[in-house]
Amino acid sequence: MYEYQFIYKGGAKRIENANYKFLIFAVDGDGAEHHLYGATKNGLVEKRDPIKHLYYSATSVIKVFTATSGFGVPKEYFSYFILLFTAASKIIHIKPLGFKTLLDSSWEFAGRGRFMKRNEIRRFFGEDSDTWKFYSRQSFLSRQRLSELVTIAPAQEFGKPISNKSKDEIRLVRFD
Repeated sequence: MYEYQFIYKGGAKRIENANYKFLIFAVDGDGAEHHLYGATKNGLVEKRDPIKHLYYSATSVIKVFTATSGFGVPKEYFSYFILLFTAASKIIHIKPLGFKTLLDSSWEFAGRGRFMKRNEIRRFFGEDSDTWKFYSRQSFLSRQRLSELVTIAPAQEFGKPISNKSKDEIRLVRFD
């Protein structure tokens, strides 16, 4: 039942009048998003290794949401929609917005799969859904910013560090 695996360490944190969020949502077949706690409680996701933060999911669609706001910090949010696979040649690693301020937290997401395309997201969630409306309003990330936040590396065992040699340069995440 739990075919798809991913690593996630995140949450919400307030540092010096600024808020940082790095959350994931498991998306069921009806397009309903379930926060990790609810997904675990409802049986969509199972935590297998608390030390490595390894989770197994019964659903293949994961939404990674990151946001910053507060005094002296720009208000930003961004959502990544990932289609997980049981066996894939690439692993997606994502850091949160404001990760340089959150150095002690080491928040991250890693999973085997690919980013969903814009038309896939629209079809999956529906044009009338709140998810699609928020997704449509989010702005693109610059290439430099994207390369700081997202790394795609050849598939390997989860938890191993990524060498610079095996890292693919991410130029732009397009969803259309």
